[in-house]
Amino acid sequence: MSRMRSGLIGVFLLSVISPGLAQTTTPATPVRVCIAQLRNRTPNNFDVVKLRQLLIDGIKQTSLGKAGRLSLVTIEVAESEDAQAAVQSQECQFTVYTRLLQQAPVEHSNVDVSGGITYRSTPVEKSQFLMGVQCTVEQTGNTIPALIDRQYSKTPVLPQPGIEKMLSAEAQRIADAIEKKLSTSPK
Repeated sequence: MSRMRSGLIGVFLLSVISPGLAQTTTPATPVRVCIAQLRNRTPNNFDVVKLRQLLIDGIKQTSLGKAGRLSLVTIEVAESEDAQAAVQSQECQFTVYTRLLQQAPVEHSNVDVSGGITYRSTPVEKSQFLMGVQCTVEQTGNTIPALIDRQYSKTPVLPQPGIEKMLSAEAQRIADAIEKKLSTSPK
């Protein structure tokens, strides 16, 4: 009887002292994330299917992805307004919408910019542009997006490698936004 009592006390103390231990042994159900088609808002002829896969692979390489906490699925719509049925059928908790953007650079380095700001000090090749990515992460059932992010390259770049680099960086921001929403959502 005394041995059983001390065993029960030990189990009780262990559950009081470290309640998180029990949670670490039970894997959480992965969060379903729909990845919509990329919208190309540039004059470039990008392979948007390949670029979406690059974004998905980047998200899988984040800490959430490596921990198996995300289940990424693709949906064949590009706009939030058109995606409701697809998101519901896939039972996604979050949806990622991405646009590829481009700004034409200033042609000459000696352009007078008011305020004393110089855009760049060297000429740019005509094939280089400021490439950008705009990303919105929406949480199903929440009218306020988890992330609205627009980033442009700091200097003009060739379109394909510029967009690829930006999508790789955007993957981490997407995972961070989802993780933040998950940590602040009521359990």
